[in-house]
Amino acid sequence: MTIRLLVISEKYWPQGGGAEHATHLILGLLNRNNNDLKITVLTGNNEPHRIDGVNFIYSKMLDTPTKIHLWRNLMTAGKLGFFNDLIRNNDITYIPRLSYPLIPLVKDLGKKVVVHLHDYQPITYCAGIFSKIRSDFKIGLLKDIKRSMAFEISEKRNLYKVLLSSSLTPTNGLVKLWIKHADKVICVSKRQCQIIKSALPEIKNKFEVVYNPLPQIPLCKKKIGDPTFLYLGGDRYYKGFYLVLSAFSDMYKKYRNVKFLLAGGYNQEVKDTLTKINRKRNCLSIYERINETEMLDLYSVSNALLFTSILEEPLSYTVLESMLTGTIPIVSRVGGVPEIVQGTFAERMLYEPNNLEQILDKAEYVLSLSKEQMFNINIGLRNSVLHRFNGEVINQQLSKIILDN
Repeated sequence: MTIRLLVISEKYWPQGGGAEHATHLILGLLNRNNNDLKITVLTGNNEPHRIDGVNFIYSKMLDTPTKIHLWRNLMTAGKLGFFNDLIRNNDITYIPRLSYPLIPLVKDLGKKVVVHLHDYQPITYCAGIFSKIRSDFKIGLLKDIKRSMAFEISEKRNLYKVLLSSSLTPTNGLVKLWIKHADKVICVSKRQCQIIKSALPEIKNKFEVVYNPLPQIPLCKKKIGDPTFLYLGGDRYYKGFYLVLSAFSDMYKKYRNVKFLLAGGYNQEVKDTLTKINRKRNCLSIYERINETEMLDLYSVSNALLFTSILEEPLSYTVLESMLTGTIPIVSRVGGVPEIVQGTFAERMLYEPNNLEQILDKAEYVLSLSKEQMFNINIGLRNSVLHRFNGEVINQQLSKIILDN
């Protein structure tokens, strides 16, 4: 019997980031392995990366500049025959991003709805949580306003944006109400699930944990020369860019031939500063928009990846990609990262968030490894992540949660 799955995602790969990439990989996995499945994707991206056999429909209502505009649009969607007909004509609705206002509508029409969480939006307006949290997540409007302000300030937003974000924080209370109507809620790591469940204990029985599928990335042929470290987080504070700069400064004093490859988004002021440093030392390279081939080239010449995030990262594709390419990740003990590296050499590379001394110790240890040791570690990292994030197993888990009525 044919099962019709409606996917509602305002952004879609290559638009967006890790969540959109994961959604694309998940739909590809489900489409390949379930012959009786018919998938329709409703999205606000009019140039999505298409999947053979999957029907993509563009919706202007989903093509919005902010989540507030999106939520406003979708709160009136029930008045439109288009949305009602689309939901009725499908058996299951799958919401992997922010289209939460449609959850009550789907239930009113008697259909199953599954939500996939790739961040912390249901419990905090800014969708990210700094890594200081070590026990139950503290809920409350004032606490969430403070979190939103801290997050925007860390991003060097102007006063207007800080105040605007804070004033809109109460709207996130609606997300909690919408989520409670879902039949199932999928989290991407045990740590993410633990944090969200602590804030939403009344629906704890609806939660499931399924790791995201892996991208198709080959093992890199290493061309290691000078000591080289790769960083992919751009100049964002919460990605720990300030830690990378401090690590570089300290390491350059000891290793004059050390290289740092910096990829991601950098504002002009940061680029100008890095250019000045590079004129004196010739040790920094900046890469902003890179494709997969360029990314693999960077991994191939890198001894290690510096993953310095100070957020509770739900599940980092950067760390997964590093291990797939056979590049040692020096990783912050945040979110789902310990689950990724558990039982591998990379588990030794975990350090406490914000601890520069530990970062430097791990970096020096990597540089002490012989070529033979590096080769064996690289192969081991790739094999372990391929085993743990087995596509067949992930497909079975997702199919049972999403497709079973």
